[in-house]
Amino acid sequence: MKRGLFFLSVVASSCAPSLAGRLDSHGQILGPDAKVNITPLAATTSGQRVGSIIISVKPDGTFATEEQLPVGDCLVEALVPGFAVASTHVNLDGSSKKIDLDLRPLPRTSLRASQVQRTIEDGRGAGGANLAPPSL
Repeated sequence: MKRGLFFLSVVASSCAPSLAGRLDSHGQILGPDAKVNITPLAATTSGQRVGSIIISVKPDGTFATEEQLPVGDCLVEALVPGFAVASTHVNLDGSSKKIDLDLRPLPRTSLRASQVQRTIEDGRGAGGANLAPPSL
């Protein structure tokens, strides 16, 4: 009986979906804070809701799950500082999936104090809020 249960658990774990992929940063270096967030979009077949799984991205832009993922639709998001969020929907059907996400760099902005042209009125804040203390 024990041997049959072991075989069943090995077969069940080999059917669990996995996800791997690559983030294409067009030659820009990905920092150590690059993450991929995998969120199941529906309850699992057992009726349980599964939370998000967060995976670290390797310096070469590749990632892979170590956890068993639930079968069904999920949202995959690349969260990388300096880049816009890249996302896609994936249907995990029990097999391994491989995806690529294209990263777009955020525009670089800089603002110098000399570029800010604003008149400041006494007792007024931004938006015209009255900053003067109440008179008693």
